[in-house]
Amino acid sequence: MLFSIIIPVYNVENYLRQCVDSVLAQDFNDYELILVDDGSSDGSVGICDEFAKKDNRVTVIHKENGGLSDARNTGLLKAKGDYIIFIDSDDYWDDTHALSLIAEKANTEHSDIIAYGCKILRGDTVKESNHRYFSDYKGLDPSQTLYNLVLDGKLHISGCTMSVRRAFLLENGLLFKKGLKSEDIEWGIRIFVHEPTWSFLTENFYIYRKGREGSITATVDYKHLQDLCLIIEDSLALVGSCKPKTKEALISYIMYQTLICISLIGYTKLSGKQRRELHNRLKPICKEYLLKYDLNSKVKLGGKVYRISGYFGMSRLLGFYLVHRSR
Repeated sequence: MLFSIIIPVYNVENYLRQCVDSVLAQDFNDYELILVDDGSSDGSVGICDEFAKKDNRVTVIHKENGGLSDARNTGLLKAKGDYIIFIDSDDYWDDTHALSLIAEKANTEHSDIIAYGCKILRGDTVKESNHRYFSDYKGLDPSQTLYNLVLDGKLHISGCTMSVRRAFLLENGLLFKKGLKSEDIEWGIRIFVHEPTWSFLTENFYIYRKGREGSITATVDYKHLQDLCLIIEDSLALVGSCKPKTKEALISYIMYQTLICISLIGYTKLSGKQRRELHNRLKPICKEYLLKYDLNSKVKLGGKVYRISGYFGMSRLLGFYLVHRSR
Protein backbone atom coordinates (compact mmCIF):
# COMPACT_ATOMS: atom_id res chain seq x y z
CA MET A 1 0.00 0.00 0.00
CA LEU A 2 1.61 3.25 -1.16
CA PHE A 3 0.32 6.66 -0.13
CA SER A 4 0.89 9.92 -1.98
CA ILE A 5 0.93 12.83 0.46
CA ILE A 6 0.55 16.16 -1.33
CA ILE A 7 1.42 19.47 0.33
CA PRO A 8 0.79 22.65 -1.70
CA VAL A 9 3.28 25.32 -0.62
CA TYR A 10 2.92 29.07 -0.94
CA ASN A 11 4.83 31.53 1.26
CA VAL A 12 4.65 29.52 4.48
CA GLU A 13 8.27 29.56 5.61
CA ASN A 14 7.21 29.94 9.27
CA TYR A 15 5.08 26.78 9.25
CA LEU A 16 6.44 24.48 6.55
CA ARG A 17 9.09 22.66 8.59
CA GLN A 18 6.58 21.64 11.25
CA CYS A 19 4.19 20.39 8.58
CA VAL A 20 6.78 18.31 6.68
CA ASP A 21 8.47 17.04 9.85
CA SER A 22 5.13 15.69 11.08
CA VAL A 23 4.96 13.51 7.95
CA LEU A 24 8.58 12.39 8.01
CA ALA A 25 8.16 11.36 11.66
CA GLN A 26 5.49 8.76 10.79
CA ASP A 27 6.14 5.15 11.80
CA PHE A 28 4.68 3.97 8.45
CA ASN A 29 7.15 4.47 5.61
CA ASP A 30 5.42 3.42 2.38
CA TYR A 31 4.64 6.88 1.05
CA GLU A 32 5.83 9.56 -1.30
CA LEU A 33 5.71 13.16 -0.16
CA ILE A 34 5.07 15.66 -2.96
CA LEU A 35 5.77 19.31 -2.15
CA VAL A 36 4.21 21.58 -4.77
CA ASP A 37 5.85 25.00 -4.57
CA ASP A 38 3.20 27.26 -6.08
CA GLY A 39 5.46 30.17 -6.96
CA SER A 40 6.56 31.05 -3.43
CA SER A 41 8.57 34.24 -3.00
CA ASP A 42 9.84 33.59 0.53
CA GLY A 43 12.11 30.99 2.11
CA SER A 44 9.65 28.16 1.42
CA VAL A 45 11.47 27.40 -1.86
CA GLY A 46 14.75 26.63 -0.12
CA ILE A 47 13.05 24.65 2.63
CA CYS A 48 11.35 22.42 0.04
CA ASP A 49 14.63 21.74 -1.75
CA GLU A 50 16.38 21.08 1.56
CA PHE A 51 13.89 18.35 2.49
CA ALA A 52 14.20 16.75 -0.96
CA LYS A 53 17.99 16.54 -0.61
CA LYS A 54 17.74 14.91 2.82
CA ASP A 55 15.02 12.31 2.11
CA ASN A 56 14.44 10.40 -1.13
CA ARG A 57 10.74 10.04 -0.35
CA VAL A 58 10.34 13.79 -0.89
CA THR A 59 9.71 15.18 -4.38
CA VAL A 60 9.52 18.92 -5.07
CA ILE A 61 7.64 20.49 -7.95
CA HIS A 62 8.31 24.20 -8.57
CA LYS A 63 5.62 25.95 -10.64
CA GLU A 64 4.19 29.38 -11.34
CA ASN A 65 1.53 30.53 -8.93
CA GLY A 66 -1.85 29.08 -9.87
CA GLY A 67 -3.67 28.83 -6.56
CA LEU A 68 -4.42 25.99 -4.17
CA SER A 69 -6.59 23.96 -6.55
CA ASP A 70 -3.97 24.08 -9.30
CA ALA A 71 -1.22 23.05 -6.88
CA ARG A 72 -3.27 20.12 -5.58
CA ASN A 73 -4.07 19.00 -9.13
CA THR A 74 -0.39 19.19 -10.06
CA GLY A 75 0.49 16.90 -7.17
CA LEU A 76 -2.39 14.53 -7.87
CA LEU A 77 -1.41 14.06 -11.51
CA LYS A 78 2.19 13.38 -10.47
CA ALA A 79 1.22 10.95 -7.70
CA LYS A 80 1.74 7.18 -7.90
CA GLY A 81 0.15 6.05 -4.63
CA ASP A 82 -2.93 3.93 -4.06
CA TYR A 83 -4.42 6.68 -1.86
CA ILE A 84 -4.10 10.46 -1.99
CA ILE A 85 -3.68 12.52 1.18
CA PHE A 86 -3.68 16.34 1.18
CA ILE A 87 -2.14 18.42 3.95
CA ASP A 88 -2.18 22.22 3.92
CA SER A 89 1.31 23.57 4.46
CA ASP A 90 0.46 25.62 7.55
CA ASP A 91 -1.15 22.59 9.25
CA TYR A 92 0.40 19.37 10.58
CA TRP A 93 -0.25 15.96 12.13
CA ASP A 94 0.26 15.53 15.89
CA ASP A 95 0.41 11.72 15.93
CA THR A 96 3.30 9.63 14.55
CA HIS A 97 0.84 6.72 14.08
CA ALA A 98 -1.53 8.69 11.80
CA LEU A 99 -0.41 7.07 8.57
CA SER A 100 -0.35 3.60 10.17
CA LEU A 101 -3.98 4.08 11.21
CA ILE A 102 -4.99 5.11 7.69
CA ALA A 103 -3.01 2.22 6.18
CA GLU A 104 -4.60 -0.37 8.46
CA LYS A 105 -8.08 0.84 7.53
CA ALA A 106 -7.22 0.93 3.82
CA ASN A 107 -5.80 -2.60 3.89
CA THR A 108 -8.76 -4.11 5.73
CA GLU A 109 -11.72 -2.25 4.23
CA HIS A 110 -10.47 -1.02 0.81
CA SER A 111 -12.89 1.93 0.84
CA ASP A 112 -12.83 4.83 -1.59
CA ILE A 113 -12.69 7.33 1.30
CA ILE A 114 -11.09 7.03 4.73
CA ALA A 115 -12.34 9.94 6.83
CA TYR A 116 -10.80 11.25 10.04
CA GLY A 117 -11.11 14.27 12.26
CA CYS A 118 -9.11 17.35 13.12
CA LYS A 119 -8.22 19.53 16.04
CA ILE A 120 -8.35 23.33 15.80
CA LEU A 121 -5.26 25.38 16.65
CA ARG A 122 -5.96 29.01 17.62
CA GLY A 123 -2.81 30.79 18.72
CA ASP A 124 -1.16 28.30 21.08
CA THR A 125 -4.36 26.49 22.06
CA VAL A 126 -5.45 23.21 20.47
CA LYS A 127 -9.14 22.37 20.76
CA GLU A 128 -10.72 19.02 19.94
CA SER A 129 -13.11 19.11 17.01
CA ASN A 130 -16.47 17.48 17.66
CA HIS A 131 -18.79 15.50 15.40
CA ARG A 132 -16.18 12.87 14.58
CA TYR A 133 -17.68 9.69 16.06
CA PHE A 134 -18.73 7.22 13.39
CA SER A 135 -19.20 3.85 15.06
CA ASP A 136 -22.88 3.74 14.02
CA TYR A 137 -22.04 3.98 10.30
CA LYS A 138 -20.15 0.72 9.86
CA GLY A 139 -21.81 -1.59 7.32
CA LEU A 140 -24.10 1.03 5.78
CA ASP A 141 -24.25 1.46 2.01
CA PRO A 142 -22.74 4.69 0.60
CA SER A 143 -26.08 6.46 0.12
CA GLN A 144 -27.23 5.71 3.67
CA THR A 145 -23.85 6.70 5.09
CA LEU A 146 -24.03 10.10 3.42
CA TYR A 147 -27.65 10.52 4.51
CA ASN A 148 -26.78 9.78 8.14
CA LEU A 149 -23.75 12.08 8.09
CA VAL A 150 -25.93 14.99 6.99
CA LEU A 151 -28.75 14.04 9.36
CA ASP A 152 -26.35 13.93 12.31
CA GLY A 153 -24.54 17.13 11.30
CA LYS A 154 -21.25 15.23 10.87
CA LEU A 155 -20.53 15.83 7.20
CA HIS A 156 -17.46 18.04 7.09
CA ILE A 157 -16.03 18.46 3.60
CA SER A 158 -12.30 19.04 3.61
CA GLY A 159 -9.64 17.70 1.29
CA CYS A 160 -7.37 17.41 4.33
CA THR A 161 -9.50 15.14 6.54
CA MET A 162 -10.07 12.28 4.15
CA SER A 163 -7.73 9.98 2.28
CA VAL A 164 -9.19 9.14 -1.15
CA ARG A 165 -8.37 6.25 -3.47
CA ARG A 166 -6.41 7.71 -6.39
CA ALA A 167 -8.07 5.51 -9.03
CA PHE A 168 -11.50 6.65 -7.84
CA LEU A 169 -10.51 10.29 -8.32
CA LEU A 170 -8.94 9.82 -11.73
CA GLU A 171 -11.61 7.48 -13.13
CA ASN A 172 -14.28 10.04 -12.28
CA GLY A 173 -12.31 13.13 -13.33
CA LEU A 174 -12.36 14.53 -9.82
CA LEU A 175 -9.74 17.26 -10.02
CA PHE A 176 -10.21 20.55 -8.20
CA LYS A 177 -11.72 23.47 -10.10
CA LYS A 178 -9.15 26.20 -10.50
CA GLY A 179 -9.73 29.74 -9.30
CA LEU A 180 -12.46 28.95 -6.75
CA LYS A 181 -12.43 29.82 -3.08
CA SER A 182 -14.09 27.18 -0.86
CA GLU A 183 -12.97 24.70 -3.51
CA ASP A 184 -13.19 21.77 -1.08
CA ILE A 185 -16.99 22.08 -0.88
CA GLU A 186 -17.42 21.95 -4.64
CA TRP A 187 -14.94 19.07 -4.98
CA GLY A 188 -16.52 17.10 -2.15
CA ILE A 189 -20.04 17.34 -3.55
CA ARG A 190 -18.80 16.06 -6.93
CA ILE A 191 -17.15 13.16 -5.09
CA PHE A 192 -20.32 12.24 -3.20
CA VAL A 193 -22.44 12.24 -6.36
CA HIS A 194 -20.45 9.12 -7.34
CA GLU A 195 -21.43 7.39 -4.06
CA PRO A 196 -17.99 6.37 -2.77
CA THR A 197 -17.61 3.73 -0.10
CA TRP A 198 -16.57 5.00 3.34
CA SER A 199 -14.35 4.03 6.24
CA PHE A 200 -13.87 6.10 9.37
CA LEU A 201 -11.18 6.70 11.96
CA THR A 202 -12.16 8.18 15.31
CA GLU A 203 -8.70 9.65 15.90
CA ASN A 204 -8.32 13.40 15.41
CA PHE A 205 -4.66 13.79 14.42
CA TYR A 206 -4.92 16.58 11.83
CA ILE A 207 -4.12 20.00 13.34
CA TYR A 208 -5.86 22.82 11.48
CA ARG A 209 -4.34 26.24 12.07
CA LYS A 210 -7.36 28.56 12.13
CA GLY A 211 -7.25 32.24 11.30
CA ARG A 212 -3.60 32.49 10.23
CA GLU A 213 -2.88 35.94 8.81
CA GLY A 214 -2.71 35.61 5.04
CA SER A 215 -4.45 32.24 4.92
CA ILE A 216 -7.29 31.73 2.43
CA THR A 217 -9.86 31.12 5.16
CA ALA A 218 -8.85 34.10 7.32
CA THR A 219 -10.76 36.61 5.18
CA VAL A 220 -13.99 36.59 3.20
CA ASP A 221 -14.62 39.09 0.42
CA TYR A 222 -17.04 39.64 -2.47
CA LYS A 223 -15.17 37.24 -4.76
CA HIS A 224 -15.36 34.53 -2.12
CA LEU A 225 -19.11 35.03 -1.75
CA GLN A 226 -19.59 34.98 -5.51
CA ASP A 227 -17.73 31.67 -5.62
CA LEU A 228 -19.93 30.27 -2.85
CA CYS A 229 -23.04 31.25 -4.77
CA LEU A 230 -21.66 29.62 -7.92
CA ILE A 231 -20.84 26.42 -6.00
CA ILE A 232 -24.36 26.33 -4.56
CA GLU A 233 -25.99 26.88 -7.98
CA ASP A 234 -23.82 24.37 -9.84
CA SER A 235 -24.11 21.76 -7.11
CA LEU A 236 -27.90 21.93 -7.06
CA ALA A 237 -27.92 21.34 -10.82
CA LEU A 238 -25.49 18.44 -10.44
CA VAL A 239 -27.27 16.48 -7.71
CA GLY A 240 -30.71 16.56 -9.32
CA SER A 241 -30.17 13.20 -11.03
CA CYS A 242 -28.86 11.38 -7.95
CA LYS A 243 -30.67 8.56 -6.20
CA PRO A 244 -33.41 9.91 -3.89
CA LYS A 245 -31.55 9.40 -0.60
CA THR A 246 -28.29 10.79 -1.96
CA LYS A 247 -30.16 13.72 -3.51
CA GLU A 248 -31.95 14.53 -0.26
CA ALA A 249 -28.70 14.38 1.71
CA LEU A 250 -26.71 16.51 -0.70
CA ILE A 251 -29.36 19.19 -1.20
CA SER A 252 -29.78 19.41 2.59
CA TYR A 253 -26.03 19.89 2.89
CA ILE A 254 -26.07 22.50 0.11
CA MET A 255 -28.81 24.36 1.97
CA TYR A 256 -26.61 24.37 5.06
CA GLN A 257 -23.88 26.00 2.96
CA THR A 258 -26.48 28.43 1.61
CA LEU A 259 -27.32 29.59 5.14
CA ILE A 260 -23.61 30.03 5.85
CA CYS A 261 -23.29 32.13 2.69
CA ILE A 262 -26.27 34.28 3.71
CA SER A 263 -24.67 34.78 7.16
CA LEU A 264 -21.42 35.87 5.54
CA ILE A 265 -23.21 38.38 3.32
CA GLY A 266 -24.42 40.08 6.50
CA TYR A 267 -20.96 39.88 8.07
CA THR A 268 -18.77 41.00 5.16
CA LYS A 269 -18.13 44.59 4.10
CA LEU A 270 -19.93 44.94 0.75
CA SER A 271 -21.48 47.66 -1.35
CA GLY A 272 -25.26 47.81 -1.56
CA LYS A 273 -25.11 46.66 -5.17
CA GLN A 274 -22.94 43.67 -4.31
CA ARG A 275 -25.19 42.68 -1.42
CA ARG A 276 -28.32 42.87 -3.61
CA GLU A 277 -26.70 40.81 -6.36
CA LEU A 278 -25.82 38.03 -3.93
CA HIS A 279 -29.23 38.03 -2.26
CA ASN A 280 -30.93 37.94 -5.65
CA ARG A 281 -29.08 34.71 -6.40
CA LEU A 282 -29.83 33.01 -3.08
CA LYS A 283 -33.40 34.14 -2.43
CA PRO A 284 -35.02 31.93 -5.15
CA ILE A 285 -32.88 28.99 -4.03
CA CYS A 286 -34.21 29.29 -0.49
CA LYS A 287 -37.76 29.56 -1.81
CA GLU A 288 -37.41 26.34 -3.79
CA TYR A 289 -35.35 24.15 -1.47
CA LEU A 290 -35.04 25.41 2.11
CA LEU A 291 -38.29 24.02 3.51
CA LYS A 292 -38.09 20.75 1.54
CA TYR A 293 -34.52 19.68 2.28
CA ASP A 294 -33.80 20.16 5.96
CA LEU A 295 -32.19 16.97 7.25
CA ASN A 296 -29.62 19.03 9.12
CA SER A 297 -30.92 20.48 12.41
CA LYS A 298 -29.41 23.90 11.65
CA VAL A 299 -31.18 23.98 8.31
CA LYS A 300 -34.41 23.04 10.11
CA LEU A 301 -33.94 26.00 12.45
CA GLY A 302 -33.18 28.29 9.52
CA GLY A 303 -36.33 27.05 7.82
CA LYS A 304 -38.43 27.92 10.88
CA VAL A 305 -37.04 31.46 10.90
CA TYR A 306 -37.61 31.69 7.14
CA ARG A 307 -41.22 30.57 7.51
CA ILE A 308 -41.90 33.27 10.13
CA SER A 309 -39.71 36.16 8.95
CA GLY A 310 -39.21 35.57 5.23
CA TYR A 311 -35.90 35.59 3.40
CA PHE A 312 -34.67 39.05 4.41
CA GLY A 313 -35.74 38.64 8.03
CA MET A 314 -33.79 35.40 8.15
CA SER A 315 -30.76 36.98 6.44
CA ARG A 316 -30.68 39.84 8.97
CA LEU A 317 -30.81 37.42 11.90
CA LEU A 318 -28.09 35.21 10.41
CA GLY A 319 -25.82 38.19 9.79
CA PHE A 320 -26.46 39.54 13.30
CA TYR A 321 -25.63 36.13 14.79
CA LEU A 322 -22.35 35.84 12.89
CA VAL A 323 -21.24 39.39 13.75
CA HIS A 324 -21.82 38.87 17.46
CA ARG A 325 -20.38 35.35 17.47
CA SER A 326 -17.12 36.62 15.97
CA ARG A 327 -16.57 39.24 18.66
